[in-house]
Amino acid sequence: MYTNNSGNSSEGEVEVKRLFIGAGCNRIVNNVSWGACDLVSFGAQNAVAIFCPKTAQILITLPGHKASVNCTHWIPSNKFAFRGECKLSCVETLFVGSKPMVSLSLAELPGNSGYIVLAMGGLDSKVHLYCGERTGKFIHACELKAHTDWIRSLDFSLPIFMDGEANSILLVSSSQDKGIRIWKMALRVP
Repeated sequence: MYTNNSGNSSEGEVEVKRLFIGAGCNRIVNNVSWGACDLVSFGAQNAVAIFCPKTAQILITLPGHKASVNCTHWIPSNKFAFRGECKLSCVETLFVGSKPMVSLSLAELPGNSGYIVLAMGGLDSKVHLYCGERTGKFIHACELKAHTDWIRSLDFSLPIFMDGEANSILLVSSSQDKGIRIWKMALRVP
């Protein structure tokens, strides 16, 4: 039942349409990522907002985090671009402790492995590396401990070719300790 403007009650259906989704971007370094699918993601309080620059609209918000979203990143990035529709689904949830992560980067491991490496950095001054498949199931690979203050930025290079084959990638990390480190990840040859 609903009431019309004249105050009379009537029975019937009411149509509700979504006209606008609004969300503000969390004030964190590296919180915005532009995907190869031409959509932009950003943390908006405890959700991820997906914004379409062509229509200047937030298409959807993806809730589920228990705390503020500090960073977002699309895979494949423009380094490994693809064409076609973007379909969004949660493939993995990682808990990394009590210190917030404020930077991350994803890359395909060199060669034809089909695996992805995820680097995360934050207030604990370590770079956390996880390895997994595109479908999820990431495992903790190692921690890189060389910075003395929180990690502010991370990014992977394109694959480095040697003898015609991609056998390594570089990871650059920047810290509030005023240091930048470059890490090399190479395939082990049996």
